[in-house]
Amino acid sequence: MTTDGLQEFSLGGEAIEYIVESLRSCNELSAMLLETFKFESGTVVTYVPVGTADPGLKDLRTGGILRAQTPTEALAESAEGEPTYVSAIPNLDNFLASLVIAHLRSQQSAICLFENHLARLGDPWLGRTRLHTLAAGKTVCHYLIPEDYLDAELVDLTIKKSRSIRPPLVGVLARLNEGVTTAEVGNLNQHRIRTVLERTEMVIVGAYDGESFIIWRPASLRD
Repeated sequence: MTTDGLQEFSLGGEAIEYIVESLRSCNELSAMLLETFKFESGTVVTYVPVGTADPGLKDLRTGGILRAQTPTEALAESAEGEPTYVSAIPNLDNFLASLVIAHLRSQQSAICLFENHLARLGDPWLGRTRLHTLAAGKTVCHYLIPEDYLDAELVDLTIKKSRSIRPPLVGVLARLNEGVTTAEVGNLNQHRIRTVLERTEMVIVGAYDGESFIIWRPASLRD
């Protein structure tokens, strides 16, 4: 399968091991996922540029699968007086945002959750940000609801603020239970978060040193 210059690759047991290891190193939302699913029973795929060598995709902790951007910003001068240039690390955040938006548009029950490994409850910036935030135990999570599909800037910001390399990005595309309204999402307790996770359609885990991500789907959603 190809889309937007990217191709889909199916991954095997090495990806399952990577997901479980990554979730064990994260926080409460990740712990809930480990308690909810037997990841061995699902399927894992990743998306990479067309032409990427298949063998290199099994090393999920190493980058280099995306072509580096041309350096454009002078950081400092070398001893010889020549400028040293830097470039942003390439990533597929824009493609991830398109998957999130497609999910949000699919049904009114759609919800996306992202674990923020760096934030702490009570951080002053959380009271000023436009990000949607809820607490999974002591863990800060950001969420997106169906009406947010119209706000691409908010979707991009949610992914950006949730990103880290180690522990990697962890996101969930799921469905709200019947009777739960989007207005209630910010106040969901741990029990109700668990019921949302039971309706997970995709688990997103950052990989390839932050350049891309892998997607796990439960066995019940196999084609």
